[in-house]
Amino acid sequence: MRLFVIAVLLSGVAASPLFAQTPPLLHEIRTELFVTSPRVHGFGATLVVEQHLAADDFAPNERVQGLGIVSPVVHGVSVGSDVRQVLTPAALEHRYVQTIVATIPLFAGFAIRDRTRIEFRDIGATWSRRYQNRAAFGHDIDILGRSSFPYIQADLSYDTRYSSLNRREATLGMRTTLLTGVNVDTYVTRQSDSRRSPLLLLAGGTIVRVAL
Repeated sequence: MRLFVIAVLLSGVAASPLFAQTPPLLHEIRTELFVTSPRVHGFGATLVVEQHLAADDFAPNERVQGLGIVSPVVHGVSVGSDVRQVLTPAALEHRYVQTIVATIPLFAGFAIRDRTRIEFRDIGATWSRRYQNRAAFGHDIDILGRSSFPYIQADLSYDTRYSSLNRREATLGMRTTLLTGVNVDTYVTRQSDSRRSPLLLLAGGTIVRVAL
C-alpha cells in the first residue's frame, strides 16, 4: 500500500504541469485490441484493431487494423514488425511499423517501460516517416489480488512531412491483469500537435491485450 501511495503521488506531481490549463472536455474516445497468438520458439503473430471516436457524436476519427510478428523477450527487450491500414475521414494510409520495447528496472521496484517505433507511411501514394518514443514510469502493485501497474507516460513524435517534433502526449494510466494472458489499460491523455487544429486534444481510452 505504501508503494501504491508513492506511485500515485509521484504520478500526480510529475503530470500536473502537463495537464494544467487543459480544457475540461473529452475530445476523443479510444479503444484498442492487441491479440498475440500462441508462441512458437518465442515468436508470436499479432492482430491489432483500434477505433478512435469523436466524444461528442461518436463519429469515427480513425480506424486501424493490422497484422504483425513479435519476437521473444530477451533481457527485457523485444522487437516487433507489423503492417497496418489506417482509415481517417481525410485519407487511407498504409503503415509499416518497426518497434523495440524494453523494460528498464529502477530503484525500489519502479521501472520504465519504453517503446521506440519507426513508421513508414504511405498516405495517398506519398511516402513519409514518423519516429516515436513512449516512456512509461510506474510500479507493479497488488489491488484486490490483481497485479496492476499505475503509470505516468510521455510520448514524442517526429514527422518527416513537417521536419519537426510536432506531437507530444502526457498520459496517466493503469494496467491491470484480469486473467492469465489478459490485461487492460485504462487511461486519459493530453495530446499537443503543432500541425493540427485544435492544437490540444484530450482523450480517454481502453487497451485490451490478449496473449493466447
